Amino acid sequence: MKALRGWLGALMVVSLPVCGMNVLDLAPGMQVEGEIQFNQSHYPLPKGEWTVVLATKGEGTIPQGRNQVATFKVANVLLAHTQQGQLVALLRFRGNATAFPPTGIRGWKDDPCNRAQRNLYLLNAYDGSFSFPECLTTQPVYGFAYSNDAYFGTVTHWLTQHGISVPGTLLYSNYSRYGRAQFMQTSLWISPSAFGYQDDDQRLKDLNKWTAGGVAADNIPLVEALNDLSGHYADALHHAFDGEAAPAVDLGVLKRVR
Repeated sequence: MKALRGWLGALMVVSLPVCGMNVLDLAPGMQVEGEIQFNQSHYPLPKGEWTVVLATKGEGTIPQGRNQVATFKVANVLLAHTQQGQLVALLRFRGNATAFPPTGIRGWKDDPCNRAQRNLYLLNAYDGSFSFPECLTTQPVYGFAYSNDAYFGTVTHWLTQHGISVPGTLLYSNYSRYGRAQFMQTSLWISPSAFGYQDDDQRLKDLNKWTAGGVAADNIPLVEALNDLSGHYADALHHAFDGEAAPAVDLGVLKRVR
């Protein structure tokens, strides 16, 4: 019996990845895979195990008639995918974690495609309207490791605490969609070196080998592969947003073929 109790105790301390957890139940250090849930929508994660780095919750408000507002919960979760002490990718979801009031939203003031920075590899506004925008962009991000932003400073601190170096340049993909009953912003950062490409610590965009419009010839295959993968992932997130089943994407397709 003692041996059985010891075996059960050992099982209890093993942290296994969890699939399909509600974002409101996530906490830093947890392992997740497969999908996560925001309100009634289940959003697919790229294949593999992801560690929760940050998980914050807050409240949003919606005007409801004269001098009245309704509140709903907003969640922001950032996940890290690592392999053998190397950063592969970061993934962030931000959206409403509980339902909007029955009246829903008449329109949004945010327009992610119009406020997108111009150093872009890709911009796709789909069929989104001014009131209900939808947008996909990809671009390089310089000096992520040196960010003074409190949010991303916490991310880089977590990575270095776990012995994971942060590359000088990350490639970034962002998909946003706004509807009457929900909104979702999904951001993906990938490390070029994790896929067989050279990192570039140069923070001046005119000299960086990942700058849009001046990408080094050896780096072009990764940019093209990222654009393609981002389009497939956006399609999956679009279906999940509508409550439909959505397939996972595999970051392995970004690997350099020699």
